[in-house]
Amino acid sequence: MGRPKNLKEVILLRRNGIPAHVANGDFLDAFYAAPIADKQLFLNTEPSNTEGMDITVSSLAQYASIAEKLAHDFDLEVPEWVNKDIYFLSSLHLAGKPACEYPDELIECLLEETPIEFRRRNLIVSENILERR
Repeated sequence: MGRPKNLKEVILLRRNGIPAHVANGDFLDAFYAAPIADKQLFLNTEPSNTEGMDITVSSLAQYASIAEKLAHDFDLEVPEWVNKDIYFLSSLHLAGKPACEYPDELIECLLEETPIEFRRRNLIVSENILERR
């Protein structure tokens, strides 16, 4: 398949056994390497939980956050699908688990630096979540 060209392809890679961090990283590498004229295409396809793909609600919220953040960072159009209810969590999560499973100090520290696109979906992440090295 090569590098994923949209977030639905990331889910397909995960379904085929590729770890989330590898599939997500490959998507980001492809997005960042693409010409600005092609970047919008990476965000337009909704990665909904279809075709028998068993993806957690937390992962779906993360993909919507990624798409929205990249759109803002690169002055692209935010896809409409990112605002569907399925892409929002009802409680705070960190690393795919409820935030209550982590020390309050950690949650407070990370919450301050979490980008708004993630925070509004109740995801706690580091400020450099989308950086690649």
